[in-house]
Amino acid sequence: MIEHYLTQSLREFLNEKLCTIQLDTAYGMTRPPTIINGHLPPKRQNDDEDFPFVIVRPISATSELEATEIKVDLIIGCYYSAEDEEGNIIGEFDGHDICLNVMSRIRLALCELPHRTLGRKYQLRMPITWSMPDEQMYPYWQLTMSTVWVINTPRNIDSLWGD
Repeated sequence: MIEHYLTQSLREFLNEKLCTIQLDTAYGMTRPPTIINGHLPPKRQNDDEDFPFVIVRPISATSELEATEIKVDLIIGCYYSAEDEEGNIIGEFDGHDICLNVMSRIRLALCELPHRTLGRKYQLRMPITWSMPDEQMYPYWQLTMSTVWVINTPRNIDSLWGD
């Protein structure tokens, strides 16, 4: 349950921190990125556009006697087209810069957490890393941030007293 509550707290935090950012969609509108749990939903006809988004995905965890360390990736997806309706190039292919800007905003917000602690219990362990795949599905762009969080490992109170 630790991982569930961590990713829930992280999604709420990101929703609050990214609600004012306006990013392009494939439909010519702008909106804040949708904060998604785990994976994008399956594709259906006439669905709303998924992009822009930030997926909060738990990757792995290691529990020791005193602490549990949880790796959570934040997958940032943005839309950016440098073409007009006829397919003519009208600008630079700057979609990667949009992903970098969203990543920078998230990184700054995480680093500004008091004592780098989320929800008064999940401590962010540095470094925060990011990577961007060489191949991008133009006009869709993606970047992955990797974070590590530490929390005290839960203990069974009964076993401490020999019951």
